Amino acid sequence: MLFVIPTTDDVDVLKRELITVQQHMNEMSLEKEQQIERLRNVLLE
Repeated sequence: MLFVIPTTDDVDVLKRELITVQQHMNEMSLEKEQQIERLRNVLLE
């Protein structure tokens, strides 16, 4: 079986990608929360 040791570059790229994905997920969560709040306000009017 062949084992490949990741290089520092590989690790850095994966870290950056993970950060990017986490940021997008956070943005989506925030947008969803804002949408829920807007809908709640409309219903309470």
